[in-house]
Amino acid sequence: MILFIKRTIKFLLIQIINLYYGLLFRVQGIFHQKEGSLLIYTDSRGFLVNCILCNKTPYKSYVEKLSKKYRIHYKICPYKHTTILDFLDFVNNKNLKKYSSIVIHLGIVDFSPRPLSQLKLVFNKKLAIAKKIFPNLEMRPNYYEYIYEKEKTFSLYNLSVLQKILERMGKVSEETKIIWLGVNAVDLKWNGNYFKKRPSNINIILEYQNYIEKFFLENLFNIKYINIDKAPGFKLKEHTVDNMHLSESGFNFFYKLILSSLNNK
Repeated sequence: MILFIKRTIKFLLIQIINLYYGLLFRVQGIFHQKEGSLLIYTDSRGFLVNCILCNKTPYKSYVEKLSKKYRIHYKICPYKHTTILDFLDFVNNKNLKKYSSIVIHLGIVDFSPRPLSQLKLVFNKKLAIAKKIFPNLEMRPNYYEYIYEKEKTFSLYNLSVLQKILERMGKVSEETKIIWLGVNAVDLKWNGNYFKKRPSNINIILEYQNYIEKFFLENLFNIKYINIDKAPGFKLKEHTVDNMHLSESGFNFFYKLILSSLNNK
């Protein structure tokens, strides 16, 4: 009962804070007509973790900072496991030309290896979305022999599925420019404030990222993909709290990174 009450209070708090920001951004947007409108869609890296008021809200994130210059429409980690597939489902049949740019912070959930016990929890839910977007595509988990928490591991899909996803992203970018914040290498010797070790094969995420960068070099879409490790001045232990989620300093760094990309259209 106590746990239910805590979860309910947390849920309501998130809704109230996002309602506040929704109204605030609408008012601020009146003064940013010339600067343009941004759609921002992120996974859990889009909010400051370990901060009650920040949980799935723009508070202290680059979303709040960008609202000082642009009209903002945002979705911050709308699902526990927010993926690229969720984004493609969200924008399907939407008029995206009303946005001057789209900023997405996605991929870590799609690419990261996780124990097989999470197959039903994560894969089955995303499989339903994949079938909706790509009716003729067969998506299967990418299985690994690496063991994590006494189980073999898997990622949501393999590189052939990623290619189809990237082709669809290219179609989306025909309507408006996309700025895509990618992933960074994980330091397996440093956990930060994360309470346990990452899978030993966690940096398989970089193979997916390498594929994305190569694909975009060969296919000239209206997409600016940002490899975080290549961002000048990025410092893993300063700009993240656990190899993945941003610190307050990290949000300031990423805000400037996004702003620079927006200004260099």
